[in-house]
Amino acid sequence: MYKYAIFDLDGTLVDSMPMWCRLPTEYLQRKGAQPRPDLLEQIAVRTLPESVLYIKEAYALSEPPEQIAGELGEMAFEQYRTSVPAKPHVAQALEQLRRAGVVMCVASASEYEQIRAVLERLGLLDYFAFLHTCTLAGAGKHKPDIFLQSLARMGGTDPAEAVVFEDSLYSAQTAKAAGFAVAGVADAFSAANAPRLKSLCDFWCEDASRWPEIFR
Repeated sequence: MYKYAIFDLDGTLVDSMPMWCRLPTEYLQRKGAQPRPDLLEQIAVRTLPESVLYIKEAYALSEPPEQIAGELGEMAFEQYRTSVPAKPHVAQALEQLRRAGVVMCVASASEYEQIRAVLERLGLLDYFAFLHTCTLAGAGKHKPDIFLQSLARMGGTDPAEAVVFEDSLYSAQTAKAAGFAVAGVADAFSAANAPRLKSLCDFWCEDASRWPEIFR
């Protein structure tokens, strides 16, 4: 019986991946730089500070990292605050999980203020015991730190008692290798990796309506 649920944000709880696909490209174009085809691939596995350093160095931007981070953060925050929608059936699923006594948190590569803004606007914030980020954890999701720290903060000690919900293949691989049960979440952005994600995960969810079944 699983006791804990650790949710990714982007592509899992909210449909923000289209925004994140546009954001780095739009930012670089504003700076007069031509984004390379592998831009999204390069920053997908990095935390925000790591992504900022990559963008600065790879595109020879003159702005200091702090300014780049601030400008990107402002662009993303505005989208989270005003327009990023929840994915289908998420609110109903979270309500059922809360009634079942499942302890839930968010573990995301996005920044704390961004996560809080979108979840608060969508009326989902109170479902979660806390919000955790890769920046706070000190490592991206290529390392298990964020998942293990989240489990400990929820009061758990055994990863096998927790389910990590992820749409990202590399994040799911990290969680699985650390001993967590993993629920793969379908998302258009990661459709190319869906077959590999399905084969890796303990559960596969086309949408959030499947989530409560996992804890019964």
